[in-house]
Amino acid sequence: LYTNVVTMNVQIKKILGDGACLFRAIAYFQGDAFKEDLLQQTEKATELREKAIEQAHHHEEEWEHQNHDRRETLIQYSIRMNRLTEYGTDFELTMLALYVLHQNFEVYVKVPSSDNNTYSRIHRIDAFPGHEPHKLLYTPDNEETEKEHYDVLIPNLAKK
Repeated sequence: LYTNVVTMNVQIKKILGDGACLFRAIAYFQGDAFKEDLLQQTEKATELREKAIEQAHHHEEEWEHQNHDRRETLIQYSIRMNRLTEYGTDFELTMLALYVLHQNFEVYVKVPSSDNNTYSRIHRIDAFPGHEPHKLLYTPDNEETEKEHYDVLIPNLAKK
């Protein structure tokens, strides 16, 4: 069922769950000011959201390929994504990673019924050789949370 399973010694940095969690998680990696200062993180997340939408317009063919099942136009997509509470997806992450930030990212889910350090990689952007990927934790919607969410995975510096 789970592929690309790895054990990692990481901590989960909780990200505010306000619909902008993907953009906040990406902002976390864009400088120390965005790690703890919620106002600066919010401003950076909003900027990243705008840049992702802009890149969708520049890469319309990729957008159409990724969003063929949504039954919306690019303009409708832009309007929807401009709502600050609209959640981001792998598509927006890819647009930002490849065309704006030039950074590698990996997205993981926790493997249920395993120890706390076991994850399955579900998405990878590895376009920049020699650069370590930033790691995100994706929590799919479930009966308990009823929403999807992204947090940040950071190396656990404590010795085990």
